[in-house]
Amino acid sequence: MTALAPRRGRGKAAATVRLEQAIIDIVAERHPVTMRAVCYALFTMRLIPGMSVNSTGKISRVMTDMRERDELDWELIVDGSRAVDRVSLWDDPSEIIRSAVRNYRRNNWQDQPTRGREGTATPDRGPCRDGASHGHGCDQGAARAFVAVRRA
Repeated sequence: MTALAPRRGRGKAAATVRLEQAIIDIVAERHPVTMRAVCYALFTMRLIPGMSVNSTGKISRVMTDMRERDELDWELIVDGSRAVDRVSLWDDPSEIIRSAVRNYRRNNWQDQPTRGREGTATPDRGPCRDGASHGHGCDQGAARAFVAVRRA
């Protein structure tokens, strides 16, 4: 039995090779940089037709493929949408107590058969966000002209 040669595929289009080289140049020059900033740079260089989802999605796929082949250092790419986890730190024990007291909220709804929900047109506005019902423990979220009631 003979060993099969590894499958090679059809190769890359010349436009993709140009895109990859431009991406490497942009990241090297501007790092740390977001994927969206790379797309803007490619758009201004007229290497992609626009900032549509199709265009940016293609660049995202090309950059991911480059990273998986170790052709692009992913440490130079930043993502502002990723949450940063930080450990809570205090200078003295009394600050820990003040923080615990400040953040304690009793669940006023725990013994209720139904639960109210605040709905707002925008997720960052409304009584719970503005502090009017801060201590009431209400659920909140963006809604479209309705207020939902859910079973506990």
